[in-house]
Parts: sequence; structure tokens; C-alpha cells
Amino acid sequence: MIRLDPTLAPRRFRRTCAAAVIALTLGHAALGADEARVELERPVRVSLRTEGRSTPMRGEITAWKYGAFWLERPGADAAIRIGWDEIGAKTAYETARRILGRDDAVGYFRLGVEMLVMDDPKQARRAFDYAVQQDSAILADTKNAMTLWETGADPVEAFEAMQTRAGADPVGEGVTGERSTEENRYQPPTPEDDSQAAQGTAPWKPLGPEERERAIEVQRQYAATAGLDLHHNQRLVIETDHFIMATDLSEAEARRWSGQLEVMYATMLEMFELPEETTLYAGKCNVFVFASQGDFLRFEERAMGINAKGFGGLCHYRGEDVIISFYRYGSEADFQHLLIHESVHGFLYRYRTPARIPTWINEGLAEYIAAYLTPASNRSREEWNSAKNFVNRRKDPIDVMRNFYGDRKDRTLNESYSVSSMLVRFLLKHRPAEFRQWLDDLTTGADWEQAMRQRFGVDAARLSEGFSQDIRSETSYTGLR
Repeated sequence: MIRLDPTLAPRRFRRTCAAAVIALTLGHAALGADEARVELERPVRVSLRTEGRSTPMRGEITAWKYGAFWLERPGADAAIRIGWDEIGAKTAYETARRILGRDDAVGYFRLGVEMLVMDDPKQARRAFDYAVQQDSAILADTKNAMTLWETGADPVEAFEAMQTRAGADPVGEGVTGERSTEENRYQPPTPEDDSQAAQGTAPWKPLGPEERERAIEVQRQYAATAGLDLHHNQRLVIETDHFIMATDLSEAEARRWSGQLEVMYATMLEMFELPEETTLYAGKCNVFVFASQGDFLRFEERAMGINAKGFGGLCHYRGEDVIISFYRYGSEADFQHLLIHESVHGFLYRYRTPARIPTWINEGLAEYIAAYLTPASNRSREEWNSAKNFVNRRKDPIDVMRNFYGDRKDRTLNESYSVSSMLVRFLLKHRPAEFRQWLDDLTTGADWEQAMRQRFGVDAARLSEGFSQDIRSETSYTGLR
């Protein structure tokens, strides 16, 4: 996520040189001119005409950063760097739309500001209108930006004002947030407060019937009150065997999604060969689903202390508790995929111990299960194609295994999610029993490569080689049953 840096624009806005001074940037994390480029999870295929060229340049945008993007052309040895201002405001707008998430209200507001900086109010209004459709709370910010531009002032100040209100820096999915500073509000314990989490690989302490009921009662209270003052919509609380969902969606939709959470839970129990009556959570898992992105962001900021811009959902680990929040974005298949993906993270956190599972395994399994349980989506086939293209370009999957997000969650490769998902599929396809045993080893804190050699009889390099050969030999995607 990239946030507009105030240093990118001059304090006094000069329309005559704006496009030359400031090139298009996207997203919402702090940037400077030396900011590392952001790799795209899925490359964007384009045909662009740049200044000074009579013929269009065709290829795929594989990465972007402040002022530029990288275009990978067929047959070329390396991607070329192209400045956003080299393709003009209108083309930049249309291209940026394909990179931004369609539900990214803040991203579209930012895009509108950049269109004003490039002196194109028509494209700016298009971006602003779309942003307001996604989050009506942005309307005042869009009016502020237009007023600044029309009076000859700097529209970037409107974005700066929004960022100032937002406060906290963004945090990656699965990362435990800080406690809210609000008083008179129940907060589950943080890992810093809870000795269980501090033990790392110690098994979770099972709760007796009375302890579990007390925990559930506290979680019910939390579901009914957490962040309630952040919006006026009525909150509905739906409770199932393992989840407590608080939402402002309709009751019919809420029951549908809470049902999908139970399907995920049952699928994971079956995968790990656990009894149907197994209760992993310390009580139940709290889930919050908001109808709008704005309410989701405000909940994350106020109740969790996190700036969640750029995310559709977050899974929080608070000591023994798992708290997951979302907003209802995209198509039904898109949202179901997100719902299941984040919930798998919560399941894995409560599986045996809180030991950290390497990111490529955690994300790969979450992505694979989410795609598997969302048959209406083409996500599995898309990820299979992406992973196959990855190995066909002679890239090494071991780079994903060792570098995907890393300890600091820095994305290093476009296809990390796809390759991770298909690596998990490959292991489940050929050695499902060993895969389960291997995950059990990881919950004890074992090194994943050493445990792999013991369980599968191969090291990471051999796994990478076998996976590459296998997916190259496949002519089409087939799921596992």
C-alpha cells in the first residue's frame, strides 16, 4: 500500500508545470523518490503509446512505484521503466484503474487528486465519483480537492488532510494490532499481556465447560459493543457453533456467510483428521462484517488501532483470541474467497500451538482452501495459470518459499500467492498424510526445511524441481477431492 507523500508536490500548485513536476502515484503508504517498486500480484496486460513513439508498446505491467511503472515485453530480456507522465493523464487514469482494487475508495480518491495534479479535471471527477460510490464519507474530501484546484491551490493538501485524520500506519494481514485506547470497551488480551502466546510453541490450554462458557459470554459482549459508536447502522449478531458474527448486513446474507465459515471449519477438521466435535477456539471466533469500506476502516482504526486502508479483511491474533473483520466487497465469489482465506489464518493460529507457520505455507493453504471452497470463482484456474507461467519463464519456486513476504512481509514476487497455493496443492496431491504430519512438526517450532527432509525425503530445491516438472506436465487445472 502506498500513501501520498506530501514532499511529492510543491506547496504552491502551478498548473503549467504540474505534469512535469509530479508523475502519477498510486495507493496509500508513505513514499519517497527512492521508494522500492511494488510488484503486482497479477501482471496487467497493456498496449500503450508513449511520447515520441508512433507505434504502441505492448506487454505486461509487472511493477510500479512513484513516478513510473515497469513494462515486460514479449521476448525482451528485462522489463523497461516508463514514467506515468509519458503516457498522458487519460491513459494513466485508465491504466491505474486496472491496478487499483475496484473497491479501493481511498485509492480512487488519490487517483482523482493525481488527475488534478496532471491538470485533467474530467478524469479527476470520474475517479472522485467512483470513490464516493464506495465510501460516501469521502465526499467532503473530493469537494475540498476540487476547490483547491479551482482556486489555483494544491489539491494534494486534500489528501494530506485525509491522511492526517487517518493516523496509524497500515499493518499487514494476520499481524496483531495494538489495543484501542478507548475506555469502557472490552478488549481481548494482547500477546504482550498473555503468557500463553509468549510461550510460542506451548500447546494451547484447553478450556473446561465453565471456562469456555465464560469466554463465549465475553465474546458475545464484544460482538455487540466493539466499535458500535462508529456508525449508525443497526448491528446484527449471528452465533454458530464456532463463530460469533456481528454485522450490519441483512439477516439472510449474514446467515449465509456465517454458514460458509462453518463449512471452512469442517473442511479444515477433515483435512487435519480431527474429530468433528473438536473445538479449536478459546470459546468462539469473533467475526465482524461491514456493508461499507468506510465502516470497516473506522472499526479497524478505533477498535483495533490499525490503519487498514488497502485491505478487504484482517485476521487479528489477540492472545488466545482470534478476531476477524471484513467489509462486503466485490462479487459474492470474491467476498466468499476473502472470508474463507482470512478464516483459515485464524484456524491455523489456533491449531495445536501459536507457533509461527512460514508465510508461504500459511498463505498458500489459506489461498488454496478459499479457492477450493469457492467453486463459482475461477481463482484456482487463474492461480494455476499464473504458477505455470512462473515456472515456464524459468523462475524458481524456491524463491517464493524463502522470500515470500519474509519476516517483514515484504512482497518480492508477482506470483507469490499463486505459486504458494499451487505448491500446497502439489503436496496435498502427492503426499497428503505427510503434509499433515509436516504441519504438526511446524507447530512445535521445527525448521520447515529440516522437517520437510524428514517427512518428504526431499529438500526445498528438490521440491521446487518436482513441482515445476509436475505443473509443466499438466494440460489443464484439476482440483483435489
